[in-house]
Amino acid sequence: MATLKKTIDIELQMPIETEADGQKTELTRLTLHRPTLKQAKDLAAIGGKELVKVITGEMRRGDSELDIERAIEQMADTLLNKDSLDGLTQVLAEMACQKAEVIDRLDWLDIVAVLKAFADFFPKLRPAAPAA
Repeated sequence: MATLKKTIDIELQMPIETEADGQKTELTRLTLHRPTLKQAKDLAAIGGKELVKVITGEMRRGDSELDIERAIEQMADTLLNKDSLDGLTQVLAEMACQKAEVIDRLDWLDIVAVLKAFADFFPKLRPAAPAA
């Protein structure tokens, strides 16, 4: 059985400036913490049953191309709206102990790294993830 990760560090390719207690600092890395039950419930509510299938490993490489395509299409329909994307941002912010505004300011390349790191918390998700 794979060892479950508690945290994952992500070096930011494009650091961002943040402010805390009136002091400006440069954020060069994020540490994602394993999702709590609350965050998992939020993700399930945001992503719907297709996301739950992928995370729990019900959707596997052996599934037909059509099944996988259909699942991706359904997830896109569910996730690609402002409310869902804002919800995902909030969950990632909580996992990184940051404000949602900080996650919103990350560079696109860093968001890809954050999403890949997120997938590492779910060993069954990695085989279903497309090869990089």
